[in-house]
Amino acid sequence: MEKKNTILLTVIAIATLLVAVVGATFAYFTAQVTTNNDDQNNVDVTTAALATATMDLGPQVTANDIYPGAKVVKPIHVTGGCREGATTCTPINTDITVTPNINSDVFKTDITWKLYKSDQPITCRNVIVPVAQAPDNTTTPNSTTTEIRYTQNSTCKLGTVTDTTTDDEFKALTDVDFDSMTALISGDVNELSEMITVYGSANNKTDDYYYLVVSYADNGNQDAQQDKNFTIDISFGASTTINTDRDYGTTTPQP
Repeated sequence: MEKKNTILLTVIAIATLLVAVVGATFAYFTAQVTTNNDDQNNVDVTTAALATATMDLGPQVTANDIYPGAKVVKPIHVTGGCREGATTCTPINTDITVTPNINSDVFKTDITWKLYKSDQPITCRNVIVPVAQAPDNTTTPNSTTTEIRYTQNSTCKLGTVTDTTTDDEFKALTDVDFDSMTALISGDVNELSEMITVYGSANNKTDDYYYLVVSYADNGNQDAQQDKNFTIDISFGASTTINTDRDYGTTTPQP
């Protein structure tokens, strides 16, 4: 009997110990965290305002019945600005792409083109003078009209045309010294692109003139090219590169 009592007391003692352990509480420390400058508790991020670029291609240039030795010009006017509400903005890089559609089997290398940049506009025009038949079989001018055209019969003026501009200031398109300008890219049948930087800030806006000059060479017997046509397309799109020049508000536009 005495042995049984001993075993029972031991079991009870162990059970009591378990209760004591399970029911115990432990002291712990709480970390104290203090912040200062409560008004600076946020991260304020504003995305960059990028410049906008506009390409004005003007009227369509269509040249019919041209002869070898002729030139045709396509004017391009590129301007920059900022998005609404911004007075300064980061310059962007854009691409002017020239895509010729020329049958090289027909035209060989007789068609070439160059893209120029000019500090001044070039205005080319055609003066149309209808005539009326007089009783003595002589012709007299009836009326004169002027249309802006950049084809082989045009006359051109380098610089802005105003109300005081005279006819003497215009010269034949073939006599315009395009090579005095900055030639950017040139080619024949292959597509090429030129990346340009466009600025839009109020005190530094892009306002540039570009001219695609297409030349039709006079290389002797070119009878096989009669009544044939070709086209050259121009497109304008954003480059994958963003110009991150930080002094974009005051810098001089890059050429």
